[in-house]
Amino acid sequence: MWIDLEALTDVEEGYITAVGRALMVAQHFEANCNDFAMWWIGSGALENGTAKSLSDLRSVSEALTELMLGGLIKRLGADRDITKAEIAVLVRAKDARNYIAHEAVAATSFTSRFPRRRLNELPLFKEAVRALVEGDNLISSWSYMFHEKEPSPARHLAEYPDRLVNWILAPLEA
Repeated sequence: MWIDLEALTDVEEGYITAVGRALMVAQHFEANCNDFAMWWIGSGALENGTAKSLSDLRSVSEALTELMLGGLIKRLGADRDITKAEIAVLVRAKDARNYIAHEAVAATSFTSRFPRRRLNELPLFKEAVRALVEGDNLISSWSYMFHEKEPSPARHLAEYPDRLVNWILAPLEA
């Protein structure tokens, strides 16, 4: 059966738009985690002598590419320079990413065979958006510092989360 597009209300359309925006941030978060983990763990392997050659580094990289997001975060959690609180932010963001990617849009996926679910999950969606954005902000900051060799801009760190949450949720306000 097909999605019953004609039956979508304006509120549901706004929700779907917000979920789409959240999915974009979820993809950004996951890609940034993958990129950062490759560089961070790879450079650590070179520094501590675990990897002594490019082929050793390639082996480390290949092992990381086989990990899903949760495995990457767990591997980052084994690093002495990353705190448990920071890992908790990333785990909450990963869980939020999974909720958004697998459950949030299901509230409006209905056909003539599958009944419409109510948008009573809106508070959960908003919580997930906030957790995702906080994780994205953290991993983006680490990525910036690693690649640019300078601290992340404080103003950007302070303003980015609220700006991004407001952008994602804006279609719900219309």
